[in-house]
Amino acid sequence: MRADDRTEQLARLDENWQELQAQLALLVEDEVLHQHVIGDWSARALMTHIAYHDTIAITALEDMLRSRSTQFACDPQLANKHANDDAAVLSLEAVRRQMRETHASLLRALREHPGISAVRDLDALTTKHYRAYAEAIRGAIEEASR
Repeated sequence: MRADDRTEQLARLDENWQELQAQLALLVEDEVLHQHVIGDWSARALMTHIAYHDTIAITALEDMLRSRSTQFACDPQLANKHANDDAAVLSLEAVRRQMRETHASLLRALREHPGISAVRDLDALTTKHYRAYAEAIRGAIEEASR
């Protein structure tokens, strides 16, 4: 991946992460904990889901360093189960911390190993995911205000 493409990829990742964080910040605590804020999920479960996907991306990046593979799989049912399990037992602050820490680890991995950002599905797991959920939260907020 060219340096310009990598810089652009990291900028998109950061832009969509910041937008997601901005939308989450608009939710009051009761809304974060309430089921069905985003589809069938609470925002709390969504945050654990995002952390899980970032963890999958980190694992894929590490695998790529070892084997040079640029493909990895994500089982959506497992990701959803993991998110709901964590959301059920972790405090809201622990969920937020988990999401921030896994994202910071992902950014570190991308910055420390410039060649690994070529992983094929990285944007789908991260940038596009962040954008889609930011839009979903924005829609939930607009719907609740009607």
